[in-house]
Amino acid sequence: MTGSAGGPGPPLVLIAEDERPIAAILRAVVADAGYEPAVATHGRQALELARERWPALVITDLMMPYLGGDELIAALRTEAEARGRGAASHPDDCSRPSPGAPGRSRRRAAQALRPR
Repeated sequence: MTGSAGGPGPPLVLIAEDERPIAAILRAVVADAGYEPAVATHGRQALELARERWPALVITDLMMPYLGGDELIAALRTEAEARGRGAASHPDDCSRPSPGAPGRSRRRAAQALRPR
């Protein structure tokens, strides 16, 4: 596995979540899956972390202080274009969870983290 910057180590997964219990669960799930979690408690912090070390995957809450998830996604897309990187999302990414959502989300995350 290579890290987010192409170096050694597991890919970086950036988690933007202002509710600490949810962030802790997401961090544990990401780490247990073999990836390196980085947690930001608001959108502005997430954007700063992404600029320092580009993540392989971003998991974001939509409603956060300082910069909401939709604004974070827009800013990351702009950053990706400036860096000459692709930025992909799934049409269901901003929808409400459905009964099959966890399985679909895991599959989409695995696809995003697959070495290219």
